[in-house]
Amino acid sequence: MSERILLSTDHTPKVLLVEDDPSMQMIYAYFLGKLGFQTEQVALGQRALYCVAQGHYHAMILDLGLPDIKGESVIECIRANEKNTAHHLPILVTTAHGDAGILTACQKKGADAAFMKPVSLETFQQAFHRMDLTGGQAR
Repeated sequence: MSERILLSTDHTPKVLLVEDDPSMQMIYAYFLGKLGFQTEQVALGQRALYCVAQGHYHAMILDLGLPDIKGESVIECIRANEKNTAHHLPILVTTAHGDAGILTACQKKGADAAFMKPVSLETFQQAFHRMDLTGGQAR
C-alpha cells in the first residue's frame, strides 16, 4: 500500500489570534491579512495553549481578558515551556481593561509588546516590524 504525503505550498506566516470578542477577532484578522499573515483564531486561553503545543506560529496576539484563564497565565505557561529550547514565540498583548502598569507587568512576564485597545493596523505593523516579522504578500 502506498502512502500519500501532502505538503503545503503555502509559506504565509501564521499568527495565532487569541481574542474572545468576535468583533475584535474580525478586525484583527482583517489587519493581519492586510499585513500578509495567515490567522488562526481561538477565544480561550486553554485552546491557545493547546494550539501552541501542536502547531507552529510566527507570533501570537493575546487578549488579557479571556473567559477561562488570564492572558498573563498563558504568557507564563508558554515561556515556561520554551525554557531550555531555542524557540521564542513573539507575543503581542492587547487589553481594554488595564493601564500602563498591567502592560509593563505583561512585558516582565515575557510579552514582546503590549497595547491598549483599540489597536490600529499601523500599530500592529510597527510592532511586527520591530520584531523582524513580515507577512507574506500583503493584500
